[in-house]
Formats: sequence, C-alpha cells, structure tokens
Amino acid sequence: DGLVRKLLHAMISNDDFYVVLAGHSAAAAHGNNFHQAKVLSMHYLMEPVLDKLGVRLISRNMAMGGVGTLHFSLAGKSLYGEADIMMWDSGMTENGDTVDFFNKQAI
Repeated sequence: DGLVRKLLHAMISNDDFYVVLAGHSAAAAHGNNFHQAKVLSMHYLMEPVLDKLGVRLISRNMAMGGVGTLHFSLAGKSLYGEADIMMWDSGMTENGDTVDFFNKQAI
C-alpha cells in the first residue's frame, strides 16, 4: 500500500522516484561491470516505463564491502539520502538481527 501511494504521488506530481541499493560488495557488482549491478539492471528496465508516466527514476548503488550492516544502519539517512525504495543485500555475509535493524532504520 505504501509503495502504491508513493508511485501514485510521483505520477500525479511529476516527482522523482528514488531507489537505493545498499549492502555488501557482491551487491555493488564488484567483479562485474558497474551497469550489471542489480539496481542498475532494474533501472534499465523500469526507467522507460516510469518516464512515460511522468516520473523521473533515480537509482543509486550505494553498496560497498568492508563495513557491516550495523555501521550503515546507524547513519543510514545521512549516507543514503532520500529513498522511496531502500534495498539491503548482504546475504553473502550476514543476516538476522542487524538486517532487521537496517530495515527498521530505513523506514
């Protein structure tokens, strides 16, 4: 329901829609080309659709290795900026309480 409301608001007001991916270096596509990252692949598919609806899609790949989920959770809004969709992908390295804390902070 919240995502639908955000998309409808962006369509009605011709606003920007922000998608942010955070997580481990595997999510950042280290070892691949940058445009092969999950969030940029999604951007490539969705940008033409949202453009037809009058919405400018802004996708940011903020994933990086070497720092754990807890560190990014404590300063999330300052680090990631505005986000209509916030995704965390650190499945390769950790899960559990710290990921749950990140999701709560992202709200």
